[in-house]
Amino acid sequence: MPAYFFRSEPGAAELRRLARRESGRVCQRILMIANMLEGMEHEAAARLAGLSRSAAYEWHNRYEEDGIEGLRDRPRPGRQPRVDAATSARFKERIVAGAALERDGVVAFRGVDAQRLLKEEFAIDCSLSSTYRLLHRIKLSWLVPRPRHPEADATAQAEFSQHWDCN
Repeated sequence: MPAYFFRSEPGAAELRRLARRESGRVCQRILMIANMLEGMEHEAAARLAGLSRSAAYEWHNRYEEDGIEGLRDRPRPGRQPRVDAATSARFKERIVAGAALERDGVVAFRGVDAQRLLKEEFAIDCSLSSTYRLLHRIKLSWLVPRPRHPEADATAQAEFSQHWDCN
């Protein structure tokens, strides 16, 4: 069995304890490094971790350079979101405040209404599917309120309920 040169920080047992506190992919990489610390070859450790041999070498090198932090995924570049965090928060407040018939022309928001709201009040033009994705990202789910007619008379309904057994 080859003797690999590793950082002298934590041993295999300590790495296994650390792995219990990490997410799936990082845990998998830590356990692979722990197996290599115990003398396992890169190929065998990679096979146990469900990785390729070349990936084992890459994660070994990242562990050597950066320690446990090197085993975590690095942020990936990509397009910036069209709606930033501050705008998302204001949009969520507006949706949670609810629709008013006089102001919005509807009594409850639907997806197309949220899309129109984004365009008119926040100057963000996006598709309906992107609108639903944004609603999901800001933790708003699809709940439909019980419909209420704007001209409904609550006193007449209460009087009707008293005379008839509607329950």
